[in-house]
Amino acid sequence: MKYKTISLTIISMISLLGACDANDTHTEVLLQSDNVKLLTIESNDLSTPIQTLNDGHYFAEADTYSTDGWKNIVNFEVVNGKIESITFDAVNEQATTYKRTLSINGEYISDTIDSSDLKWHEQLQLIESYLINDQDYHELLTADTIPTIEGITIDLSPFIELFNTAMTEGPIEIGPYQNGQYFAETEDSNNGMKHTINMLIENGYIIAAHWDTVPTNNLKAANQVLDEEAYSKHWNQQANLLEQHLIEIQDPMQMTFNEQNKTTDVNGVTIEVHQFIELAIKALASGPLLD
Repeated sequence: MKYKTISLTIISMISLLGACDANDTHTEVLLQSDNVKLLTIESNDLSTPIQTLNDGHYFAEADTYSTDGWKNIVNFEVVNGKIESITFDAVNEQATTYKRTLSINGEYISDTIDSSDLKWHEQLQLIESYLINDQDYHELLTADTIPTIEGITIDLSPFIELFNTAMTEGPIEIGPYQNGQYFAETEDSNNGMKHTINMLIENGYIIAAHWDTVPTNNLKAANQVLDEEAYSKHWNQQANLLEQHLIEIQDPMQMTFNEQNKTTDVNGVTIEVHQFIELAIKALASGPLLD
């Protein structure tokens, strides 16, 4: 994305060895790295590193969607060097909802969660509460140090990885758009097609987008269905490239197309793009959907 560079580099831990004479009992050294401060307190030759974060809003997201169509995200707020709030979640590939919302409504079912287990969002609430209450984020620098918390049966490592990414990258600036789900549609009566776009905006930025085009007439011959299926795979691949490009540039007004409704902005895209651009502009202009 343009608004922040996602990196999976784990924060480097710095240790200091200072020479102390026999009368020295307490030495403090403060190191400032872009977003992380390491305070080394030496007392009788014993050193304890304490890590604090710069104040601000932190965010990170997975690079790709999982095989079941979800992309994990994390948001947290740091005030006076401490985590004041944190939320782990995931957005779906169709850019229509959050997994946390489905879990709260009892609509998310996972093969990895038994009926006797806590719900998905309830398990994440346990690690969120742990971080806020104990402020033990310096213990989450690797997957080997993830705390064992009773009631959690899901794999926390993808979320801890995102947490470390956000912590490494530092606070972000809030983007220009209002948070929420966006939608727009239009019908092309000449070609008998319906065009739709869904987008999810988080922290003022587009983090998920899904463009779809379907025939308005459901009565099709068998050979026409086969032709459409073959074309659909080709079309979807290029639509995905356009969606990712929009997420990177964050503004559909920056996308261009020629008289043939083709664009040279995105390598590998040869389909007509004007409907995608117009729908994205329309959806953003309309604002988020009401809950």
